[in-house]
Amino acid sequence: MLVIGPRASLPGTGQASGAIYKCSDCPYEFVWNGSTWTCFCYGFPVTEPILTSFTQVNVDASTLDTTHGGIIQTVTQGSSSNDVQVLTQPIPGSGTYYVDAACTFSTFGSNGGFGVGIMAGALTSSAIESAVFPWAAGDQGAWELLSWASTSGGASVQAGPFYPIYASPLFWFRVEDDRTNLYYSVSPNGWTWHQYYQHARTSILTPADCGLVFNRFSLGAIVHWLHFSIHT
Repeated sequence: MLVIGPRASLPGTGQASGAIYKCSDCPYEFVWNGSTWTCFCYGFPVTEPILTSFTQVNVDASTLDTTHGGIIQTVTQGSSSNDVQVLTQPIPGSGTYYVDAACTFSTFGSNGGFGVGIMAGALTSSAIESAVFPWAAGDQGAWELLSWASTSGGASVQAGPFYPIYASPLFWFRVEDDRTNLYYSVSPNGWTWHQYYQHARTSILTPADCGLVFNRFSLGAIVHWLHFSIHT
């Protein structure tokens, strides 16, 4: 059975196995697997990001909208790298884990970038590192690894720029932490990944949290975060 309606009207439990709910106000489609709704976006299996699952470490320049599924983050254009917008969740306690995110976006400005990142904690004073796109030095479709001493400044370029050629309805980011090294990758589909960079795990900071990072240096954007997953 196919039902079409807004995201906010997704039915609760007790559906017939195989039931499909297609959202009329966002790109999500849900299939009932007999016990839970499985989420798809543009045909890709995804985990819908839920805003209440994040700590809003710093969102002073962000408007966060959840009425169309996922998180629509609208960020005003900044004049320096000294205001990093961050949403985080704790990292797992042991073992290798992956932090994946996917989004659609529209940007304006000529610097800055957004992506997944690692933090030393969930405070505005915590150090941050993140793989961001586009390149934070000139309005180009490139990827760069940046770090900050805190959400209010101390920016440093750690690696890049790297230049992925991209063709996909979703832009996919990943950071992998095997407790020895950190690995940064991108993907066109969420299961085939191209690694761009790795470094020793604690060479910049000791990870405690992970999440979504936005560097608003001369960049404003509307980013629709449609997938976020911390998994082993």
